[in-house]
Amino acid sequence: MNSGQMQSLYSQASTWANENQGVVAIALFCLTLFLSWAFGLFKLLSHWAIRFYEQCRRQRTGIDFVIRLGSSCGVYWEQTTRPLMPGMLKRFKPKWTQAFQISFQHFVEDVDPSFDLTMGSKLTHSTVITGLQIEIVSVAHEIKFYGGPQAAKISQQAFYVVEIPDVKEMVSARNNGVFPRLLEPVKLGTLVDLQVPDPYMLEAGQAFRCELLLRHYVARMPNYAVLRFWLCTTSGRYSSANILVFTL
Repeated sequence: MNSGQMQSLYSQASTWANENQGVVAIALFCLTLFLSWAFGLFKLLSHWAIRFYEQCRRQRTGIDFVIRLGSSCGVYWEQTTRPLMPGMLKRFKPKWTQAFQISFQHFVEDVDPSFDLTMGSKLTHSTVITGLQIEIVSVAHEIKFYGGPQAAKISQQAFYVVEIPDVKEMVSARNNGVFPRLLEPVKLGTLVDLQVPDPYMLEAGQAFRCELLLRHYVARMPNYAVLRFWLCTTSGRYSSANILVFTL
């Protein structure tokens, strides 16, 4: 195509654009609207896909977890609906359904928490319980200065002690050997395994209840942590919802 033909084509295109400015504007508007809608749909589908993947990975639907404080931590721990320092809590990405903290009314600094777990099976088949796990999902730290019809009973079937790893040391290692006074929420995903010495048969529709003492928790953990419990069976692994644990 020579320069004369190119000039003629450009002239025709300019004439058409000048005569159809309204059409061009509408086309651009529709294109922008379509791209915006497509981007929003992509974000929505991505969010659904992530949620579906997490649900499949955790296999949460087969076991119902009921989590309470264990009797071995006495009155020194409490469940709360209003955890301290909401500013820090808003920066946590994982959400939680329950929160536990050291009691202010009966404060003792070095009492480790224990949790009473009841795990009800919604499976259609029997399975053998082979272990339990605690996942340290994420942690944070902030130093503050403080002032002062009848249901059938499910008997506790086992009591276990779980050694908590030194998460403060892990955080310090990432910070040139210094544990920070202020630690923004950081994801860990650390699993603490507990092998069940005596396996239990969990029948369909039945429940297993045990107590877990988290030994050295207060000494080794930052004062904020999101945890969840895992039940390990021959059919798969099943997780609880997230819980928040706060110490001073």
